[in-house]
Amino acid sequence: ASADSLLCYYSGTEYGSGELRLLLSAQLDRSSIPDYFIYLEEFPLTLNGKVDKRALPKPSELLRGSNYETPVGTIETSLSTIWAELLGVPQSSIGRNNSFFDLGGSSLKAMQLITHVYKKHDIQLSIADVFNYSELKAQAALVSNSTNKTTYTAIPKIALQEDYALSHAQRRMWLIEQQKGESSSFNGVDVYRLEGNLDIEALTQSFKRLVERHESLRTIFILKDGEPRQKIVEAHEFVVHIETIDLSAAPEGRSIFVEELRHKPFDLSQWPLFRIKLLSYGANTYDLVFVDHHIISDEWSIQILVRDLVSYYNALVLKQEVSLEPLPIQYKDYAAWQSSMVKTAEFEASGSYWKNHLADAPRIELASDRPRPAVISDKGAQHHFLFSAAASEGLKAICAASGCTLFMGVSALVYALLYRYTGQSDITLGTPVAGRNHADLENQIGLYINTLALRAQFRGDDSFNELLAHVKQVCLEGFSHQAYPFDVLVEDLWSNIDQNNPSLFDVVIILQNVDLQLMDTLKMEGLEVASVNEELEISKGDLRFQFVEHEHAIECGIEYNTDLYDADRIVRMQHHIENLVAEILNTPETSMKDLTYLGEEELSSNGWFEKPVQKTAPSYLHKSFEDIVATYPEHTAIQEANAHTTYASLNAFANQLSGLLVDTGLSSDNSVGVLLPSGKELIGSLLSCLKTGITYVPLSNSFSQARMQQAVS
Repeated sequence: ASADSLLCYYSGTEYGSGELRLLLSAQLDRSSIPDYFIYLEEFPLTLNGKVDKRALPKPSELLRGSNYETPVGTIETSLSTIWAELLGVPQSSIGRNNSFFDLGGSSLKAMQLITHVYKKHDIQLSIADVFNYSELKAQAALVSNSTNKTTYTAIPKIALQEDYALSHAQRRMWLIEQQKGESSSFNGVDVYRLEGNLDIEALTQSFKRLVERHESLRTIFILKDGEPRQKIVEAHEFVVHIETIDLSAAPEGRSIFVEELRHKPFDLSQWPLFRIKLLSYGANTYDLVFVDHHIISDEWSIQILVRDLVSYYNALVLKQEVSLEPLPIQYKDYAAWQSSMVKTAEFEASGSYWKNHLADAPRIELASDRPRPAVISDKGAQHHFLFSAAASEGLKAICAASGCTLFMGVSALVYALLYRYTGQSDITLGTPVAGRNHADLENQIGLYINTLALRAQFRGDDSFNELLAHVKQVCLEGFSHQAYPFDVLVEDLWSNIDQNNPSLFDVVIILQNVDLQLMDTLKMEGLEVASVNEELEISKGDLRFQFVEHEHAIECGIEYNTDLYDADRIVRMQHHIENLVAEILNTPETSMKDLTYLGEEELSSNGWFEKPVQKTAPSYLHKSFEDIVATYPEHTAIQEANAHTTYASLNAFANQLSGLLVDTGLSSDNSVGVLLPSGKELIGSLLSCLKTGITYVPLSNSFSQARMQQAVS
């Protein structure tokens, strides 16, 4: 524990620390809740009967455990220093028998560990090395005996220019923005509640210094000779202004105001690409609203922004000097460095891996409440729930026993759920990664995030443990090649992508492992600060599972596109995933095809089978359609994004196709393959086959090459 840690020693009934924190949070502010809760059967006393504070156990002593051994040698000591910094645990509690992951390591922390070891020891570890040698002494031996010596190279600074090349991620986002026109799809919003004596001038000057420090916050995007370029606004050319808006008379209008602020599009060629508003409610209560375009930042960046802003603010209020370490590079340097990496053998090897990994990968055929529209919007909603404490601990225990991170565990859970929904055992999930695979990038603000397409190929006969082992391997391989830009991969595979849905996956999984406790450790002078969760009615994709590990439970949020899904389906999905976890914990070796995910109510709700069904005279489908045509010839049969088709027009089109099929010599003995997007042509083709008696064979771009060949043969 640090010198500033707050410790609570107690006796009597023993509670879990998470339970105590939850109880105290209802009565105390965050700064007053202890960092450590230490249960004692009885307090040590002095001869005078008072508590002997010197005899109280220290948290680090409890963390050590019975098998604690002090690190030996310079490398073990050096690694323990890196571990302590990354994991936020006292270095004195880290022994040579400790596992990186048992102390709180994750896949993200493992990537940070790799960059720190590279910088300090000139050794380039792989993600698999960190998992295979997770104990301190084994990891130190690996570093000591490694033959993969590589001199650490800092990212070089580039010469000053009028404008600069974009990174791969920036270029893709810029192109999408041009195609969409005025859009707020990439706008992010963060809201912080400030209570106390706020110095607005100090806050304004803090933002000014922040913008001076990080060039990304001074970046605009211009078109030069037909190519997008990023241009840095000089520090003397900008003025930071924070508008204060009084909502004390109508505080209920806050959410509408914040949504309107987020929804307003940015012009990427005009500075600034962020907005700062201060909402005042009276009684020294404010909301600080920060809206930005993601082309200049990502989620990690917001943590850096808040940390630096608070450092500046506290120094100004206390009239002290700010002691922020100078940034080694700026985003333009990273973009140039990333471009130079394209020519390396490592880059080529990663490209080959991803192209082979995703070759002939099928699209998931997941049921939705409505068919995908020709132009899908970003309208969405979120549904949040907590797994029970028992389910959370059980899932984490399975992960620990398998040598897996929680991300691998929840990924396997989603693969299992999608398998039970679809019967598909070849599924690709998308996941974002921090993309900060160099030590120089850790304290930068900018768009560094990358996306991985993780394809799992398994069998329904596999148990969850077997699936988890496979998912671990898929993740390790993917993380090893995570520097390969996603937009380059999309271009590589463009010819194989469905143009109506140009993505490599429809379902995304996220384990929120950016430092969510940052606001708990940062304190603004004279203020209580809390992050306010804004529930926005947007979706960044079809379906996104976002997990958060809390001390007492795992939280899951399902973000879904409301063009495709209704809320009741997502609520059922929650129950299904909870039932699936319970089944897995009770019978971990059961094959996935035999796992039950339906609840008792769904399993018993088969009464509709017994309801009498009104009988109608048998009729061919196309004859029934023609009866509708005769009754409602001018009514709309098909509604598309930019047009509609009447029943009479659709019937005439189907009759025309029928004549063409007969003229080619086809008869009821033949089959016709149909590969068309949703719309008039597809429905007309089906009707023409029904009218002529020709067998209709539906084809899909989601079919693998082998399945397509089987269908057409």
